Amino acid sequence: MRVTKSWKMRFAVLCVSTAVFGCGGEAGEAPAGNAPAVVSPMPDPSEIIMLPSTLPGGEQSRSASVPMCLLGQIEPQFYYPLDGRIGHSVGYWEAGNCHDWGCEDTWAVNISSEVAGHMWYGPYDRSYGVGRHTAVFAMDIDNAATGSDVVATIDVAGGVGGRVYSRTNIRRDQMKDCQMGSGKLCYFGLALYDPCFDLIETRVYYNDTAALRVYWTSVQYDKTQPWPYAAEPTPREDR
Repeated sequence: MRVTKSWKMRFAVLCVSTAVFGCGGEAGEAPAGNAPAVVSPMPDPSEIIMLPSTLPGGEQSRSASVPMCLLGQIEPQFYYPLDGRIGHSVGYWEAGNCHDWGCEDTWAVNISSEVAGHMWYGPYDRSYGVGRHTAVFAMDIDNAATGSDVVATIDVAGGVGGRVYSRTNIRRDQMKDCQMGSGKLCYFGLALYDPCFDLIETRVYYNDTAALRVYWTSVQYDKTQPWPYAAEPTPREDR
């Protein structure tokens, strides 16, 4: 169930009455409290576009260097533009961008006012342990009809950025189903294996070739894994 925070309702009234902040997708000054506007549901697995890592050797794991890697967080965790755990080297906050199941605040970039750089990094969450996880990036783009150039690079890293688990490029034509104004988002997924309580961060590097928005990122544990990587042991048929 989606939850609207109380500051969001107060902010909507302020927008109408004073027009102090940017509203309806315009850039503005962030409201106090750094609270997310909504709690987003994890999309259906069929909606997540899983992308292979372009790192040499593919996805990396930390389990070999951490002998006692145990089960960690198993519920999906969401990270928002203004929740205090996400950093931004380029870009700006936008209020209330709407899509097919609601309106959310985003972190945005565009060619005219930005340069290349990390528009999203953090949250340095060390709650994830052994097993297979997925990092999800919810994004949209202004125009995906003009080529296949690289518009962003996404990765999931640990060790305050020094250890990269998975990385890939996002090309313009991969975002044809989530153009701004369509009401659709793209959910790009990267595999994360055995982070073993590393300081995990999700990063989006902006290539300064298109207008982009990031709505949220998330890390979720794959609960379909067999024991001992699952939260509960697989029942034996002879019991």
